[in-house]
Amino acid sequence: MRLLSLLARKFPEDHLVEALIACSDDQDLRVRRNAIVALGKLRGDRAEARLIELWSDSPELLRPTLVEALGKIGSARALALLNQDQKLKSCVPHLVDRARLMAERRSTRSDRPARARLDVPLGAPMLIAVTCRSGLASVVAEQLRGVDRLVVDAPDRLLVRSYRGTLGELLCARSALAPGLLLALDEIGTGEAMPAALAARLADPDLLDCLERLTEGTPSLRLDVAGTGHQRTLVWSTAQALRRLTSRISLDPVAAPWVATLYQGNRHPWLLILPQRHDDTRFTYRRRQLPAASHPTIAAALAHVLGCRDDDVVWDPFAGSGLELIERARLGPYRALIGSDIDHRAIRAAHDNAVAAGVERLRLEPWDVRTASPGTVTAIVTNPPLGVRLVRDGTLGDLLEAFLSRARQALVPDGRLVWLSPMPERTARYAERLGFSVERKSHVDVGGLKPELQCLRMPHRLVRRRRRKSE
Repeated sequence: MRLLSLLARKFPEDHLVEALIACSDDQDLRVRRNAIVALGKLRGDRAEARLIELWSDSPELLRPTLVEALGKIGSARALALLNQDQKLKSCVPHLVDRARLMAERRSTRSDRPARARLDVPLGAPMLIAVTCRSGLASVVAEQLRGVDRLVVDAPDRLLVRSYRGTLGELLCARSALAPGLLLALDEIGTGEAMPAALAARLADPDLLDCLERLTEGTPSLRLDVAGTGHQRTLVWSTAQALRRLTSRISLDPVAAPWVATLYQGNRHPWLLILPQRHDDTRFTYRRRQLPAASHPTIAAALAHVLGCRDDDVVWDPFAGSGLELIERARLGPYRALIGSDIDHRAIRAAHDNAVAAGVERLRLEPWDVRTASPGTVTAIVTNPPLGVRLVRDGTLGDLLEAFLSRARQALVPDGRLVWLSPMPERTARYAERLGFSVERKSHVDVGGLKPELQCLRMPHRLVRRRRRKSE
């Protein structure tokens, strides 16, 4: 029955639906129960008609299963049964409340999902959190230098106090992930007291006014709890408590324009409400992606740290899909960009993305970094292979050192190199032996791995002395 249910959902063909309807009248009670569950998940007209038909003549043992299935159907007829039928008196109350909540969610969902609007001013001053990849908060702070009352609160978060503008204005920071509303909570307790406290905070009139202003459609939230697994009991209890307090907002994980995350630490608990469905036009040029390629906010951070000079000739020896070079091009003038990668798929992806971004004076080559000949360059920016994902034969360290040697040969005096090093101690020592001055910044979260952001520079005097010696 469970296999049949999976097949009917993936392939909604008539004979599969008819088989489930037939099984809902089977003599085996377990078969009937599983058929009812499956019909609730199908949510079609015939499934709805059969469940309503079963409601009138099914045994008491199947009534809780029918209540849940009708809630998942979510039609107006199903909701009417759940709100009015006297047969519900024998069911467990919290099961009925949950089914009603599910039915209300589905019956009120629009064919056009609601979206968060980042182009509308907040109105009242709010505390805003700007999130980013862990380790990039200082970079985002530089990108938001003109914003008042901005402070770095954590490696992955900045705060803007008493902010009145639009959330979209904060996305001028190309290394930011998303800006959102930060709500301090009083003690929310534990157990049964927690859902009521969370619901009361979410039903605050000022917050509701703000979310209605910033949402195209009816505001809804997905509720998560940081640092834990699925807290289904807490989420459902909070949703039910919120439903009793207001109809202006709901907790609905399906296509919600906002996600609210509960954080509980040593300090007071707090809620972070971030836009989940919104228009972010910063990286629309990214037409093609590659496995293990840079996240665009990380590429933007590397380019920002590299900086911009009018005479720049910039090389990315591990170009991937070309994001670092494209982000460098967006910063300002340059003479030329050079991207190389041993993978021909990467060259094609980088070319397509660069065309979409309107990048000019870009040269792409299928080079191995150990033998690459980019000529003389003023800067290098790259996110190299991080070992676990691409280089698994134990030679990653040798590859990184070979790259540094090649970079030493290619860079002009006072040339600069910005990269993420997966072996920070080894690469820093080797770079210093080559004559680079090394500035080691923070570790950056790139999806579970945390390479170090390193800035290398070749001093004028050392380079000239070594060149005279070689001559």
